[in-house]
Amino acid sequence: MFDGREDTKWCDMNYAPHYVAVDLGETKEIHGWRVVSAEREAGRPFITRDYCLQGTNDLTAEWETIDGVDYNPENETVRVCQAVYHLSCTG
Repeated sequence: MFDGREDTKWCDMNYAPHYVAVDLGETKEIHGWRVVSAEREAGRPFITRDYCLQGTNDLTAEWETIDGVDYNPENETVRVCQAVYHLSCTG
C-alpha cells in the first residue's frame, strides 16, 4: 500500500466502508495525496470510486475530512490539498 510499487495493493472485497489508519510517527505536513486503483489488473474495472483523506492529531477525537473524491472515473488520482495540514497519529 505504501511501498512505492504499483504492482502491489490493498484490497478489501467486503462491503464498504473500508478504512486504513497510518501512524506517521511524527507530525508531517500534508500537501497532497495519490490513489492508484487496480484497474490495470487484467483489464478489470477495479476503480476506487469514492474515497477521502482524513486526519487527526488526537486518536480520541473524531477524524477530520481533509479532502475527498466522489464518482471517480480514473485509475490514478493525484490531489493537491488547498491548505497545508499538519497531521500526526500517536498511540
